[in-house]
Amino acid sequence: YDYALSWWDQIVTSRQRSGEYPIETWAALKLLMRRRFVPSHYHRELHSKLRKLTQGARSVEDYYQEMETLMLRANIMEDKEATMARFLGGLNREVQDRVEMQQYEQLEEMLHKAILVEQQVKRRGPSRTNYDSNRSGYPRDSKPALAPKVESKPATVIQDKYKSEGSTSTRSRDVK
Repeated sequence: YDYALSWWDQIVTSRQRSGEYPIETWAALKLLMRRRFVPSHYHRELHSKLRKLTQGARSVEDYYQEMETLMLRANIMEDKEATMARFLGGLNREVQDRVEMQQYEQLEEMLHKAILVEQQVKRRGPSRTNYDSNRSGYPRDSKPALAPKVESKPATVIQDKYKSEGSTSTRSRDVK
């Protein structure tokens, strides 16, 4: 507060000394203040934040308010369908999937439906979200599964007709 007042006093004094007209309109004052206090990269950062904005750990209402604030500050005027797509795209996946199945015509309708879905998800609790599809709800038996029966056949004696009559070879026919 003190700095802004000192800055304003300096502007008034320097304009008087240089023979310039005093600032008389709000638009002229806003322009002068923006040049001094708003960095040149401010709008670029706002657009970047808005593009990357997602619901994350915040509530649907907080996410919507943040999106709306960024859009107002960045002076973004877009089609209502584009804003609705932006809002829907930043919602958490579970909320987004369920809201997509609903019908809505206005952003406010979409917001209210997203809030209802979020409340339903919270009521349902974390038990379903941590569900492991590889495990059933039934307790497992402590007995091991039956091992397949392996039949072993006795060694077979084969006589090779090219070898002498007295020589034989033994082969094992075990299948595992």
